[in-house]
Amino acid sequence: MTRKKVYEIIDEERNYQESLSKSTFRHDDVDQSVPAELVMMRVYLDKAFNAFTANYGDQFALNEIRKVTALGVRCLERHGCPRRNDD
Repeated sequence: MTRKKVYEIIDEERNYQESLSKSTFRHDDVDQSVPAELVMMRVYLDKAFNAFTANYGDQFALNEIRKVTALGVRCLERHGCPRRNDD
């Protein structure tokens, strides 16, 4: 899969996440701090580990990794995305 396609799918996941926050009360919309974002990412990363260990193959874990990645993008959208500094 190409990087371009991966980014398109992550963008679709972000759109889905945004649609949820408009239609339901969500804790992560109330507390948008960086620590709260990290907690959400950790919860979904744990789900990825659980999905991998509970199911044969990678697909279930990859679904959760897509969500974690999109949550990371959301955090960077909300709080800024510093450029890499290769000192």
